[in-house]
Amino acid sequence: MNRLGRGALEIRGSRIWCGREVDDEQAETILNAVLDSSITFVDTSNNYGQSEAHTGEYIGGRRGQ
Repeated sequence: MNRLGRGALEIRGSRIWCGREVDDEQAETILNAVLDSSITFVDTSNNYGQSEAHTGEYIGGRRGQ
């Protein structure tokens, strides 16, 4: 089985470390596109701002996919 991951730093929310701001709607769109693109895991961390909360809220229901 091949595994392909996606780092979740991009969906951290408010601007951190010179990144761009991502609102809730954008985070949801990004996460669903990630899963629709056959990504098999999302790398997230407490240090990635809101990424853990976004991941659980927006794609938690798709865990088995």
